[in-house]
Amino acid sequence: MIRAELLGPVRLLTGDTPVDIGGVRARAVFAVLAVHSGRPVARDQLIDAVWGAHTPKTVANQLQIAVHRVRAALGGDGHRLLRLEPAGYVLGLPRTDLADFRRHAAEGTAAARRGDWHGARESFHAAAALWRGPLAGDLDAPGLDDVRATVDEERLTVLEHRMVTDIAAGHPSPVIAETTGLLGRYPLRERLWHLRVLALAMAGRTAEAAAGHALAVRTLAEATGLDPGRELRDLGTALGTDLAPAIDGVRAWLAGTRRRARPMELPAEIRDFVGRERELAALAAALRGGGVVTVTGLGGIGKTALAARAARTVLDAFPDGCLFTDLRGADDEPRDPHGVLGAFLRSLGVSADAVPAGLDDRVALYRSVLAGRRVLVVLDNAVDAAHVTPLLPGSGTVLVTSRNSLAGLDAADHVLGSLTDAEAAALVTRLSGRVADSGDIATLVELTGRLPLAVRIVAARMSRRRDLDVRRMLARLADEQGRLDELADGDRRVRSCIDIGYRRLGEDARRMLRAAAWLPVGEFSLGTLMGFTGLPLAAAERVAGELEDAQFLTHAAPGGATAARYAVHDLVRLFARGEPADEAARVRGFRALLASVIAADGRRTSWQFLPPDVPPGLPEPDEAAAGDPRGWYDAQRELIAAAPGEMCRIGEVDAAWRLVGFALDYFDRAYLVSELASMSARLQAAGDRADAYSRVNIDHIRGTVLRFEVRFAEAVPLLRAARAGFRRHGEPLRALGTCFELATTYKHLGKGRLAEATSDWADAVLAGLEPSPVTVALAGWTALARANRMLGDPEREYAFAGRALAAFTESGDLAGRANALAGCGAGNLKLGRFDAAIDLYLQAQDAHAAIGEWYGVAYCSMLLANARYLSGDLDAAEAAVREILDETREVVAMRELRLQAMRIGSNVMRARGRLDEAYAQAEEALALAREWDLPLRVLDLLLVLGKTALLAADFERARFHTAAGLAQLARGDRADRRFGELLAAIEKAEAEA
Repeated sequence: MIRAELLGPVRLLTGDTPVDIGGVRARAVFAVLAVHSGRPVARDQLIDAVWGAHTPKTVANQLQIAVHRVRAALGGDGHRLLRLEPAGYVLGLPRTDLADFRRHAAEGTAAARRGDWHGARESFHAAAALWRGPLAGDLDAPGLDDVRATVDEERLTVLEHRMVTDIAAGHPSPVIAETTGLLGRYPLRERLWHLRVLALAMAGRTAEAAAGHALAVRTLAEATGLDPGRELRDLGTALGTDLAPAIDGVRAWLAGTRRRARPMELPAEIRDFVGRERELAALAAALRGGGVVTVTGLGGIGKTALAARAARTVLDAFPDGCLFTDLRGADDEPRDPHGVLGAFLRSLGVSADAVPAGLDDRVALYRSVLAGRRVLVVLDNAVDAAHVTPLLPGSGTVLVTSRNSLAGLDAADHVLGSLTDAEAAALVTRLSGRVADSGDIATLVELTGRLPLAVRIVAARMSRRRDLDVRRMLARLADEQGRLDELADGDRRVRSCIDIGYRRLGEDARRMLRAAAWLPVGEFSLGTLMGFTGLPLAAAERVAGELEDAQFLTHAAPGGATAARYAVHDLVRLFARGEPADEAARVRGFRALLASVIAADGRRTSWQFLPPDVPPGLPEPDEAAAGDPRGWYDAQRELIAAAPGEMCRIGEVDAAWRLVGFALDYFDRAYLVSELASMSARLQAAGDRADAYSRVNIDHIRGTVLRFEVRFAEAVPLLRAARAGFRRHGEPLRALGTCFELATTYKHLGKGRLAEATSDWADAVLAGLEPSPVTVALAGWTALARANRMLGDPEREYAFAGRALAAFTESGDLAGRANALAGCGAGNLKLGRFDAAIDLYLQAQDAHAAIGEWYGVAYCSMLLANARYLSGDLDAAEAAVREILDETREVVAMRELRLQAMRIGSNVMRARGRLDEAYAQAEEALALAREWDLPLRVLDLLLVLGKTALLAADFERARFHTAAGLAQLARGDRADRRFGELLAAIEKAEAEA
């Protein structure tokens, strides 16, 4: 009889005589056909299996030659045994060792289930005896790789089953001997460890069994990060006791319990499951711990896939099986627990006629049948806790998934969020088969919100339509209004998935979700939602809780009362924005935000920027704003910064500029210049929709912010227009406030005469006003502006700074007092009183820190570095400069401060004789000063460069920098005797050289 041997090197035998098949290709063709003996193998499939990716052009001829040789080897029956049918080639061999191996294995399993352990042992020994090595181990045929891996796994299972029959027959020695070698090759195979430990215990070698058990636990934990299955853990406690239950447990691997069914109802595994390693490990650990475990999250977030994957990883801990049902909680008619219980009972071996009719009787029988059995119950897609309560056994492990909170179950809850960027990118790449720019892929997954359902839809569409590449998909998803329509593929639709939960919400919850969706930020407080919905605190907390339970809001940060913070998923936001909008609610919400900013402003620390008038009819503010203004501002900063653009879009320009006007003091002290720049630019863009008074205030705000951005030339016309506008509208105090900003701006532009004239005008107006804290503070700011311009006259500078300090102390202007302390320090420094100057700078730095004015803190650091340089403490000065340069590296609004630190650093290097370093740093700073259009800093740095060149006796460069400084002074309206002094020093040095 002709037979094939495939378990090892491929052989064809007639009787016991080997037959030469031919060369490698002929033997590979024979092996592939023999593995599929009796079944057709398509021609293309056969070519792929034998040649793989390296298919030659002559493959058709080579295949014909190989088939011819196989038929020749089969002898006279060659054409009958190897025939070509419409579906492909069929090799009808009477026998193969692979078929015999599988037949013996099946017979052994059947015998064990009948209780015939002797027959089972013989069958498994017969199966194992056929093994000569890996399937077709002498051939390299790509089509055999998967089959080879499958057969290898079957062989290990047969060996385990054979050892089970040895254990069942009371023969532990063969098991000990065989597992010694097998565990060296398969150290993570938990059942091999189990058999070895049990066999050692059966042989009376209890100490070795305990050591082996400890080694098994350690090996598996180190390799997988998880504890071993419950069965192996339990075996450790059984050592030294009655081993009969443990032996019965091993017998049950193979035979089961004849009186008990072993359901295994998990759905088919998703082949392209990606990521979720952390969540999977946490869920698996919880399942091994027992009890009720829940997975909750937004629809489409991947709960079912994760639950099924986690259940599979722990099946070894549930030898009695796994029950699974889809409760269809998202459907209009979810599954009734009564019907589910009937199906579960039948799966557990209860005959249909024995299943009770009533729900309570079914629950009782279900719990009785599961008592003492290790069955994992998976309840997918539950509506709520009440939906699953009848399906919970009295003990054991249950895994429940739901879109809604299941707090009533007293479970270990795992809230599932979106995929990480890397996970989403890997999933879309794997499913679509597209290779694209990593930036494009990152944008694509961002537009899907990293929602697994959305990612899969996008990838599936790109996979089917080769003309729909990543760039075109990005273009389709870019339109927010149409994005949800693009996230649809057949019956998989993100919009429908979200709509199911939305329609189940109460009206207040829907209204709150719509309000949250229209907010221009990702996170927001409960107080903000109260403003947009008009709900009082208790009702708002209840409604937010409803949205959180439905997974539409996530708790972003805790907080008392109105300060609790929430977030909404990007795709839920798009969905809610597609629902009918409540424009009146948006107006009310932004006006409530303005009211809250005004409440927070009630504890301002400075009158440098006078607040606008409070408009009438505002809603109630957030109570947290007045209670903790700085904490409230810090939490709401992003919303306040984004609000003006939204307010202008809905026609609330007047409220928008007032919002910025009241918030200006906080944003200035916190040095949030980029946010202010964005806010003021949006106001300016809406100027054509504003009334005349609003335009004046918008000019003032924009000019002030441009000054913060060190864009002085652009700031001047806006500040001048604002000052004139405030005078026209009868607001002298606000015109005076603008004067300080305008005078300071002129000073930075090197226009000293205009700065002086502006201050003179302010002093004249102040003299005619009734004294008040505001007028006194404004007088202080004007005096401080004068002190800052007293170059070359330290006595007058100190006097003006002292006048400002007294005014700020009297008026309670804390920011002004901090600035005046620094001004007094500057006067002392120029008078040579270094210790007094340093002490005042330290006081000023503390004063700035006390009110959270971090730019002031950094500015004082620069002043202290300069004072220490001038006092001769070069080590401290150089260390301070390094720290300042490091802290200001990426801060655009601290450009001028950075240049001054570089100037001081260059001076320190020059004082230490490191002239090349000093010159290089000053040159770098000069280039930046010119790029950033800072004329005063240009002058300072030209002076540093001239002095450094002079010290190096490079008279040509020294004259060049001095001439550049004098030329710039000539173009301005100021004098600076320092350049004259430098020129004289150069001429003297040249004469002496």
